[in-house]
Amino acid sequence: MATIWNYRVLKTNDGICDTFSIREVFYDATGKPDMFGPEEEVIGFELSDLSYLMRIMGLALERPVLTVDDFKPKGSDA
Repeated sequence: MATIWNYRVLKTNDGICDTFSIREVFYDATGKPDMFGPEEEVIGFELSDLSYLMRIMGLALERPVLTVDDFKPKGSDA
């Protein structure tokens, strides 16, 4: 089965304030968020690459915001 991923907005809190970032989110076989990537930089080999990435990253703004609590801990069956 292929790995399913998309860009999502992730809300985190450093103990002082909430921040929002767009991250790659990977899902398990049941569709539950499984892990997320580092904060993204938009980099491409062509200008059209940047346009494409910005469009698909923009779709994250149309989906519910995730938090760290939405991801199951490693080794958990939850």
